[in-house]
Amino acid sequence: MFSDQTIQNALQRAGSRDGTNGAVVVGGSGGITNGQFYMHATLDTAATEREGRTIYKEAPYIKLWAEGSIDAASHIANPQDRKDYPQEWAAFEQQRASPQHSVTHLPGFSAMYFRYCEDAELYTIEALVAADVHPELKTLQEMGRRWLSLLKPESAEPPKRKGGRVKGSKNKPKAKPDGVQP
Repeated sequence: MFSDQTIQNALQRAGSRDGTNGAVVVGGSGGITNGQFYMHATLDTAATEREGRTIYKEAPYIKLWAEGSIDAASHIANPQDRKDYPQEWAAFEQQRASPQHSVTHLPGFSAMYFRYCEDAELYTIEALVAADVHPELKTLQEMGRRWLSLLKPESAEPPKRKGGRVKGSKNKPKAKPDGVQP
């Protein structure tokens, strides 16, 4: 187990707050500590000074805790952390390469949909879209397809504009008060 001094040293070395974006936990790597890698937004001091406004950048962090302890220390992940926790780093890299998104992110997701998804063991949007689902989940599945298509903006063409409105739109310019059309 960590001693109190070891925790204090790790906290001083870290000097930053913990976050939870993209967290992946795969147990300990045979040691007495557990590691969890995640992405966290950190202040980019050089860019902040250069631009005169606050600029953040994402960086991988690691959260360390002793087995059975509720105390933890976090810091920017360094090469030694990657060597000390290779399974956790590999899982983190895999998750970053092909992220999975919880079905709870879908708009209108309700307790009823949660039960249907739980019964079908569909916990990610990707699994929901790929599955052969019951009729009760068809609407949610279609919503999942649309949601995933929004994550790939480079594959979707933006609508073409003509005359101040979207081409193909049924919205017509409103008449001016004197009845003259623009």
